[in-house]
Parts: sequence; structure tokens; C-alpha cells
Amino acid sequence: MSRHKKELLITNGSEIAIIGGGPAGSLFAKFAIEYARKYGIDVNVTIYTSKLFSEAGPKGCKGCVGVINERLNRKLKQHGIVLPKELIMQIIDGYYFISKGGNLYVEKKTKLDDIITVFRGNGPFCSPLNGGFDGFLLEHAKNSGAIVVQSSVRDVIFPKNKEDKITVKYDQGCHKVDLLIGAFGVRSPIIKKFKEIGYQPPETAMACLMEIDCGEKHIEEFIQNTIHIYSFGTPGIDYGIMIPKKRFLTIGIVGKNVKPRNLRDFLSSPLITKILPENPKICCQCCTQIPVTNAKNPFADRLLIIGDAGYSRYYKNGLESAFNSVQIAVKAVFESGISKEAFERDYYPLCKKMFITENIYGRMLFRLNNIIASHEVLSIAHMDLAKKYERKGHQHLDEIQWNMFTGHESYKNIFWEFFEPRLQFELAIETIKEVLERLSKKCRLT
Repeated sequence: MSRHKKELLITNGSEIAIIGGGPAGSLFAKFAIEYARKYGIDVNVTIYTSKLFSEAGPKGCKGCVGVINERLNRKLKQHGIVLPKELIMQIIDGYYFISKGGNLYVEKKTKLDDIITVFRGNGPFCSPLNGGFDGFLLEHAKNSGAIVVQSSVRDVIFPKNKEDKITVKYDQGCHKVDLLIGAFGVRSPIIKKFKEIGYQPPETAMACLMEIDCGEKHIEEFIQNTIHIYSFGTPGIDYGIMIPKKRFLTIGIVGKNVKPRNLRDFLSSPLITKILPENPKICCQCCTQIPVTNAKNPFADRLLIIGDAGYSRYYKNGLESAFNSVQIAVKAVFESGISKEAFERDYYPLCKKMFITENIYGRMLFRLNNIIASHEVLSIAHMDLAKKYERKGHQHLDEIQWNMFTGHESYKNIFWEFFEPRLQFELAIETIKEVLERLSKKCRLT
């Protein structure tokens, strides 16, 4: 990357505005200020946010399951972002996979760092917490030197000439900026303004979530430090998830058009009711949109859209996606420039490799997972082989499941690991065995 003389550049006195005070916005502010100091450039960074992360319930919540994988946890620490103990709800020891074919527990084996669960906002309505992950990051950005304005952005005026600044209109006035960063969510009303200049937001799926107060004793006895993943191949539901957070349990389902009634049906299934307390106390519930494709045209002269509304990983690791895309973005801004051409040259190619190409494999993997989960014979064959591997001390199928749902490995690598010839041969044998066993039972009954 190189700063061309004729490019639009960040220089002394440049004004950078960020719409959105979530992780993408806060991290961009922090890293931009650090980069500016590195280059000896004096910049002003302002974050505009309407979220009140200090409030419990939906007002302070992003609508996210709140799992920070070990890789992201390590990256945050390497950049001086260490979560205080009171924000860490649970340290996860493993994942429990439940399907038509049976159950499989996969223990965390890597020692890179802890997998932790957090509340993005101030927790559910009945929570005694005082602060969450997003508020912590925003405070970190403030301490780095960012200005935080508690206000919605009402309008954005794009200049006809790229030499002129962008105007941001908010509740208290106007702000002319050299660079505008869109770190808003996929449901933000401001999106319609960016569509006027060719931006196309990502397509979305739905996640319906619920927070239940089970009590710490119940969590310790029935859930422990384990995330539960449910894959039954139910039409419209890609998977269900159950995440412990001290005395609370976050339960959710994800799918193209899932609705609250689907979550209620999920909660009433015997596999769920047997591990929940009687008459569980529901503290909070919501449905939110999550991106399943990447945005088109998320940059222009003096404009860059990041986070969920830009490029992110399919279904997994929204927080790590934000971190990674922010690092690429900040480097491009300070080392290349802030014109559309600069972003096309030094931002887009890296994002294409990390997100766009990667997500092709992600979509195929989750579709494949749904096909297997919806057919009992295939599901049993996979579970039987996984357990055989486990007894022999091999973790091939375990690792595929683990990496797919934790985001620990790239989707591309997982895809080709799954289609390794020997593994497919052994899966075919297990499937044939299961079919023959069923035919044999049927013959004995007739």
C-alpha cells in the first residue's frame, strides 16, 4: 500500500466521523487514533451513537448471542483490550452437539485463549449487571481520544465533488467530515441514505433470542460451561443454540424467516424442557436480523461502510469479523487514502479473500449440515463415525463440527477437510451399515 500524491488523504486536522458505537465503530476509532499517532497526524474522531449501552434490555442490546472465541480474545488482549472479570459471564470448556443421530460432546483442546460469553448490552431486564461488552469498547475508544456524541444521525449530504467534505446532520447540528465511517447495523434507518449513492446492504436471516434466569446452581448442574448446538434439519431453522452466562441462559434459533413462535416451539421440545427449570423466568426476548451475504458498493470517495453492514463472516463470528475488517480498513485509510479508487485497490481485495470467497464455502457447509441433520440415517452415520474416531483418539469429525460452529478455522479449510476421500469413504460405509440394519429390522418385523 502506498499514499499517492493525488489521492484524497488523511492529514493534520482531518475530521473522521463514525456512525454507530458498536464494536466496529469503537474499534475503528481506537485503531484510527493509534495509526494517526504512529504517522504523526493529528486527527479528530467522533462517534455518533443512539444506543444506550448502560440500559438493560433491548435499548442497550445489539441482539447477539455474545460469544467471544479464543482467537478474538487473544487479538483483543494483544491490542490492550482486556475484559474486566465482571463482564465475563462464563468461560466455555466445550460444545455439545445434539442432532437426530445422537449427541456429541467436543471438549476445547486448543490453548490459544479462553472462549468467553458476555452480554453485549447491560444484560436482560432482570439482570443486576452494570455494563456490557459494547459499552466497554466504547469507553475504551473514548479513553483513546475519540469523542462520543449520544445522538442519531438524521441525514448525510454527499458532495458533488470529491474534494468537498461530507456533511453529517445530527440532533444538535452539522459536522463536515473528511472521512465518514458507516458502522451501523443492518436495520439502521440511515441505510436508505446510502442506497442513494449505490450502496446495497447485505441480505439477512433472522435470529430469535431469549434470556432466561435459571439461577447459577441450575446452570452448574444442567448446562455447565458448555454451549449447546441443536441441528435437527427443521425447515426454516438452520440451528438452535444455548449459551450459559452465569445465572442466565441465552437461547436462540437462526434461520431465514424464523419468528417468535418458532422459538416457542423450540423451547417446548422435550430435549430443551428436560434441562430447563420448571416455569423458567423469561427476562428478555427479541428477534434481530443478521447478515448472510456481503454488501455491494460499501465504499465511495470519503466513505467506508464496515461491520455487519459491510463485510462479515457467514453466520459466525460477527465480532471477529468486525475486528478483522476494521484492521484492514484503518490500514487502507492511512496507508493508501480515502478515495473510492484507493478502497478498491487496497481494501476490497483483502476483504474479498477474507469474507466474500470464504462465505461461498460457509453457505455450502451450512446447507450440507442441514441436509445431514434432516435425514436421520445420515445423521446417525455421522455421529457413529465421530464416536468411533473419538474412541481411537482421532478428532477428525469432532474438529470439523468444532471449527464450523466456533469459527476457529476458515470455511474453505473445513469444506475440504470434510470432503477428504478417506473420510467420505468411511461415512459411506457407516451410512450403508445403518440402511442395512434398518432393512434387517423391518424384515424381522414382517
